[in-house]
Amino acid sequence: MKTIATLFLVLLALNVSAIEITIGGKKYVSDISKKEIDCGYFKLEISEDSFGGDFWKVDNSAPDFIPGFMGPSEIVSKEVILVGSGYKVPKANEIQNVVNSLKKGRTYIPSDLVCQNEKVIIAYWAGGNCVGCEAFVSFMHDNGKLINPEISSYKAYKELEEFKK
Repeated sequence: MKTIATLFLVLLALNVSAIEITIGGKKYVSDISKKEIDCGYFKLEISEDSFGGDFWKVDNSAPDFIPGFMGPSEIVSKEVILVGSGYKVPKANEIQNVVNSLKKGRTYIPSDLVCQNEKVIIAYWAGGNCVGCEAFVSFMHDNGKLINPEISSYKAYKELEEFKK
């Protein structure tokens, strides 16, 4: 059965964009969720645009919103934003000194983060449950940006998480 999918940009009340898609005559509208993390001197926001409900049932007919991401097809986008400045933290695949440590052909999106004072470690996920499906990248906060990205580790992530408690 040939399914035609049409994407429309829908402007919502708060000047936020969502995706509307029709597959097999059924309309799906994505939902944008935001989680704010207080790092002490600054705040970060994780923003995710995704489809809920029974969207997973149309998996084979759905567009590939994030090429190379092997996780749930209902995720349209996910990013980390510095609150106040609007600075978008680069995806792991866009960081020069990190990209060679990643699995080839995979796209890594932010899944969570921990921070304390100027230090931030972002956990990126490429989907799946395998060696190399996650990458941890540490940054330093400076003048409204996250700078000096370096490959980190799950151990460093958990230590910073425990330190913050």
